[in-house]
Amino acid sequence: LLVEEPMIPVHASVKTVCELLGYDPVHLACEGRVLMVVEESGAEETLDTLRAHPLGRGAECIGRVTEEGAGIVRVLTESGGVRRLHRPAGELLPRIC
Repeated sequence: LLVEEPMIPVHASVKTVCELLGYDPVHLACEGRVLMVVEESGAEETLDTLRAHPLGRGAECIGRVTEEGAGIVRVLTESGGVRRLHRPAGELLPRIC
């Protein structure tokens, strides 16, 4: 997978806190989010359907499946570099419900 970091919908306040504390928002618990993998030919229709619902207004296509680096999730960063998305090390931030 190649994920485009700038396309991941993260609220500005969450980005700010993550930058201050050194967290990667991808590794934080987030209620009410879903990641879907759909055929490229159906991506726009899927996005239109999701965006038609009030809870899906912020739906975005954040990446694509590629043959390069099979089995590895890579992130195209905001600065144009590419990094591997590793599994979180150690304890994750606890969820507070």
